[in-house]
Amino acid sequence: MVTWEDSVNDRWKDLPRRTVRDVWADRTLGRFADGFEATIPPHGSKLLKVW
Repeated sequence: MVTWEDSVNDRWKDLPRRTVRDVWADRTLGRFADGFEATIPPHGSKLLKVW
């Protein structure tokens, strides 16, 4: 179990721009060309849809 804030990232250099949506916040975060990075708070989680 992690007790500190951390960041996670995903890189997709061979794919076209991707749209990222935060499912739980019901919010589209934008279109990203190279990848996406999010900060996850302690004991936190995110559910993202990438298409």
